[in-house]
Amino acid sequence: MKTNLRDMNSSILVFALLLVLAAVLSKVVGCGLGGLACRMTRHQSLVVGIGWWPGARWP
Repeated sequence: MKTNLRDMNSSILVFALLLVLAAVLSKVVGCGLGGLACRMTRHQSLVVGIGWWPGARWP
């Protein structure tokens, strides 16, 4: 499969950026809530959520 970047318009770029933003935010919130459930401080929970960013699974 070949991708022609010249055929892409700005709406595709906006959609891709929003999708990545949603994935990152859901990772921070989901993992951060898990940290809070384990009685971590808010700062520690945020560190856990940010630490899981590289753990994303892309289909």
